[in-house]
Amino acid sequence: MKKILQRTFAVPQSLVIDEVKESEQGDTVVKCHPRAKAMVCIHCKGKTSGYDRVVNKKRHTVVSGKTVWLEIRKRRMKCKSCRKMFVEPVEGMSRSWLSNHMVRQVQEKSRGQDYTRVAKEYGVAVATVSRKVADLPIREFMTPKKKNSSSA
Repeated sequence: MKKILQRTFAVPQSLVIDEVKESEQGDTVVKCHPRAKAMVCIHCKGKTSGYDRVVNKKRHTVVSGKTVWLEIRKRRMKCKSCRKMFVEPVEGMSRSWLSNHMVRQVQEKSRGQDYTRVAKEYGVAVATVSRKVADLPIREFMTPKKKNSSSA
């Protein structure tokens, strides 16, 4: 069942789904946590210990007109060697409030449409769409050349 939910909501393989529920606003909320068990320090590669948990909420996708949010329960870790603290990184997720999946969707949709329409469809600001398109490399956003239609 969880694999079907994972495919339906395009949840990355690095996350395990705990629960799916509907919010008061009518959006779908997918509660999940990272699959990784042991962590090494991202600073010095030393041993770590978890001391707390934090929940990150990211806008992930739109399914049949409803926004799907990911609530990711991450561990806060402390390194035993360098004593630095950090939050468990999740593969496939950026530090933004949008997931990488949502960013790709916005970028692909905005190629042939007006930014205002894309922003309204995904529930983000026009400036967000513009910024995410600006993040694309120039060669990926070029339009194809037109073929000559002259007959000989």
